[in-house]
Amino acid sequence: MKKDVYNILLLSDLSESGEAALKSTVAMAKIIKADIHLFFVQKPIDIIEKENQLSAQRTINETHFTTKKEIENFIAPYIKNYGVVIDYSFSYGNVKNEIKETIQNQNPDIIILGKRKSKLFSFVGDNLASFVLKTYNGPVVIASGTYGLEPDVAISLGALNSSLETTRNSEFIEALVKNSKRPLKLFRVSQPSTTSGAVNSLDEKETVEFVFEKGSNTLDSLNKYLSINKINLLYIDRGQGNKNLRTINKGIKSVINKMDISLLVSSYQ
Repeated sequence: MKKDVYNILLLSDLSESGEAALKSTVAMAKIIKADIHLFFVQKPIDIIEKENQLSAQRTINETHFTTKKEIENFIAPYIKNYGVVIDYSFSYGNVKNEIKETIQNQNPDIIILGKRKSKLFSFVGDNLASFVLKTYNGPVVIASGTYGLEPDVAISLGALNSSLETTRNSEFIEALVKNSKRPLKLFRVSQPSTTSGAVNSLDEKETVEFVFEKGSNTLDSLNKYLSINKINLLYIDRGQGNKNLRTINKGIKSVINKMDISLLVSSYQ
């Protein structure tokens, strides 16, 4: 069912890569007509270290105020410049538990998190994407700090091992396709054959397919082609409920670790 306004949950660490993720989130929100909720979580040990209980409480209270101002300053330019709705919350505690509770409370339509050039941002270590994919069955965007989305600029969209005609199972996916540059790029990995690397025109000017031979260097070659074709959002289909979710997420993690661009992982149905 089509919604008037979607809800995006942005998991942010308020860093430079977090700002790139915020910019991609704003771009996404403007395309699909969504409000944004930013969530930041910090481990208490990072705040209080080895202070006594009274000093620790005072430090937490002071940190609460400074964190609130930091987030407000972080989002204010985007609210002003792009007219999007961004609210926020933050907490202290076990990072994964706090994120899981926030997902349950916010019930987002899509989750976005950031990615540095070579590793996922570290407020929960390198396992944040895997944790979110296991916890949340909806669509997840892993926003690149190098090749992210830009507000009010058409997306250069690609799809991995999936026809975009069959991925349009939600209104916001259709909105992304509608606001993407043409031709759309499809990337397919197949068993070794003589067609590896071939480019096939599927629908004249609308869609082009790139075929890669499956092998040890496939993802490196794919990453290179994505860069050459200036793709800044790659769609990955998690598939249907009859597939093994652990196997799916393992394959997606390999793509996450290799790709420099932003990734849109579909909902798991």
